Amino acid sequence: RYVSAYLEGAPYGVQKLLRYIAMVTRFSQVGIEEALLRQFVGLRATSSSTVEELLGNQASRLILSIGKHVRALHPLIAEEMLKELLGGSENWRDGLKDLALDFIKECVGILGPESEYLDKLFTSLFIRRDEWLTLGLRRNFSELIRAVPTKTGQHQIFQLLTELCPNQPHFWNHLGRHHIYEMQHDYETADTYLKRAVALAPFDSFHHHSLGMVLRFWVRDQLREMLRN
Repeated sequence: RYVSAYLEGAPYGVQKLLRYIAMVTRFSQVGIEEALLRQFVGLRATSSSTVEELLGNQASRLILSIGKHVRALHPLIAEEMLKELLGGSENWRDGLKDLALDFIKECVGILGPESEYLDKLFTSLFIRRDEWLTLGLRRNFSELIRAVPTKTGQHQIFQLLTELCPNQPHFWNHLGRHHIYEMQHDYETADTYLKRAVALAPFDSFHHHSLGMVLRFWVRDQLREMLRN
């Protein structure tokens, strides 16, 4: 109720900004640039409008400015904001895919596909994987991707990233890996995605390793099929 009290009465445009800030805070270690926040509502990046003016006196109390970036006060508060702003229930994750897609489209539409800031932001949200502290193992995909409840929804995020930012090799890598590990689709398409990653970053061993794993699984399944026949 603490969070909902500050969100009550926020107009639609402000709710959009708050959803973006909450998602970035909950699922990454970076913030949204104040200049980008202004551009989301049609203002110039250099506008003198403050965060409080953009969000209103109440909602801005949930937000922390750090230099030229903004975040929610805490990731737990960010999650409560998402619950309130994505339907007001425990099923808020059902709206996470569409929120992520809208965010990607709007960011690239404003800053372009080669933005260094967006590369850092998108990598933190959609690519960076946390550690399994007890086992020392990494999960296959980022926390945000795993929070999207359907594998098809997860895949759509990677597809949009490669469509709008086609020169980022890690987006192609994760699309290929998700194509095999989660969607369990054909190896040939995953091979195409991972070869694109290798072509974009030929000296990055991570992409070669991922491609090698797909080829290994592909050969293994072909051999099994041969033995069955």
